[in-house]
Amino acid sequence: MAPGPEIFKEQSVPFKMRIRGTVNGKKVTITGQGSGDARTGKMRGKWVVSEPDVCPMSYAALQPTFGYGYRVYGQYPDNVIQWFQQCMPEGYTQRRITRFTRMSGNDQVDEEGTLTTFQTIRLEEAMTDGKKSWVCTNDTTMEANFREGSVLLQAGSLTLSSPSSVEKVVPFENGLKNYVQLFYPLKDSSGDVIIANQITTNRPLFLSQSIPLPPPHWKRVEVVQYKHHDEPKDHIGQEETNQFYEFEPCNEWTEVAMPRIVETKGSSKTKAPDANIFKQQSVPLKMRIEGTVNGKKMVINGQGAGDARIGELKGKWICSEPDTCPMSWDALHPTFGYGFRVFGHYPDHIVQFFYECMPEGYTQRRITRFTRMSGNDIIGEEGTMNTMHTIKLEEGLVDGKPGWYCDNKVTLEANFKEGSVLLKNDALAMLQPSSIEKAIPFEHGLKNYCQFFYPIKDSDGDVIIATQMTQNHPISSNKSIPLPPAHWKRVECKQFKDPLEKKDHIVQDEINKYYEFKN
Repeated sequence: MAPGPEIFKEQSVPFKMRIRGTVNGKKVTITGQGSGDARTGKMRGKWVVSEPDVCPMSYAALQPTFGYGYRVYGQYPDNVIQWFQQCMPEGYTQRRITRFTRMSGNDQVDEEGTLTTFQTIRLEEAMTDGKKSWVCTNDTTMEANFREGSVLLQAGSLTLSSPSSVEKVVPFENGLKNYVQLFYPLKDSSGDVIIANQITTNRPLFLSQSIPLPPPHWKRVEVVQYKHHDEPKDHIGQEETNQFYEFEPCNEWTEVAMPRIVETKGSSKTKAPDANIFKQQSVPLKMRIEGTVNGKKMVINGQGAGDARIGELKGKWICSEPDTCPMSWDALHPTFGYGFRVFGHYPDHIVQFFYECMPEGYTQRRITRFTRMSGNDIIGEEGTMNTMHTIKLEEGLVDGKPGWYCDNKVTLEANFKEGSVLLKNDALAMLQPSSIEKAIPFEHGLKNYCQFFYPIKDSDGDVIIATQMTQNHPISSNKSIPLPPAHWKRVECKQFKDPLEKKDHIVQDEINKYYEFKN
């Protein structure tokens, strides 16, 4: 009799994988074997290319196919359902599309190409080390289509980041959907990076049995790849740790005073403060958004204050045209808060690029593409939002007295699918943390990549996913701004109403901090 989920709780389990498919139309076959231990979340294996003689694509870009394909080995705490194990012995399927872009490219999500895989994972009896045992088998079909000349067509061109991935897992119908961005630095020391946006759908093979679903959660993966010196064929060894990851809830909220700011015309009467102002005190903020939503004019004004010493900012944003905000307030939260990255908290040993740009300031160009979990997995199918920010220190009246504030002028263009929930200002909610963002040095500024997850309030668990790219540049060309190393940022955000405010509005309280993953 075939064992069930308990086998993964009692012992390590061997695996075998066979990948058959094409890379730019040419046949490829890869076989792999090894073992995994769900008690620790660790797995180890070796994958050998049997056709052609040399792997025709990046081994680093194949890392999720090798390891993520065996989510059944992921470690979960006892109080969270390990859905993949519960599908055994019948198993589950895994449909995945990965879209590749290059940081130095044109910010199209698939400009470097796509990789589509379909995997069937189950427990089967097979010969292992000369004896019969139960083996986790993985039969994979693959189709890769990459841009001619892409570094993805070179087996050893890319490296892995750490952590290799931080993935969001969301219940979907009778299975799961999983969203992640992966980052592969080029080995040529250029500082360039390949970014992969990956969507995975898992379903049980045994459809007559109801498999309980876990709540939305995060998974963290660490991977190393290496060569076996005694293997004559082209191959890669891979070790992976795949574990449930829990972010500690933020307990650092404070009461942030929100001053009233009035712009003043004419030349400044005092010397503009530099980056030190953000290290010494909270700083008032002012924002004006002018733009269009599906071609119709929208104007939003916001005021508040931020404190980079703790990473918190709070403000109130009022829609002045039209009378009611024509799009989701939740989907605007990155424009309000992320637009003021200058208030993000960093440890002393990491450069806070944004306030080093002050007082001259910095620009922020952003494109956000929206997808619906129940849709067709096309990034941007619900619509797009483009914003351009100019953030600098300005002098004005703060609570009636002369003072300096952080000014943020924004132009916005949003184009959403007709009937989309993004066109309703109260249809979405937020998951916490609201985002985990990767920041990477680029040219003389930064590029930042993240995804947001907005549950749809009046749906059966449906979610809007926002895939966002942000580019920041200093305004001043007369001073050299030091750049931080690649790093992660974590954001928690609350939105609520002011009972005394009669106009359509939102109050937003946000904490934005540099983040180091715990071991």
